[in-house]
Amino acid sequence: ENPSFDNILKVYPNPTSDEVRIDLSTLNEEVDISLYSTNGNLLGKKHVSKALLAEFQSFDFRNITPGIYFLNI
Repeated sequence: ENPSFDNILKVYPNPTSDEVRIDLSTLNEEVDISLYSTNGNLLGKKHVSKALLAEFQSFDFRNITPGIYFLNI
C-alpha cells in the first residue's frame, strides 16, 4: 500500500502571484527545497534544518513570470 502524502506537507496558495507557503511541520528531518521552472532552471533553493521545520517556509513569486513551476522537497 502506498502512503498518502496529503497530510505530510502543504503548499499554498496555488495558484499565487505573491508567495507560496510551505508547511513542513509534520516532517522530522532536515530537508532541501528547490524551485524549478518547466525547462529545468533552478530559481531558488533553501535548506531547512530540523529546528525550523515548525515554521512556515516560503518562496517569493512577485518577480517570477506567471507559469508552472516545480518544488523538489
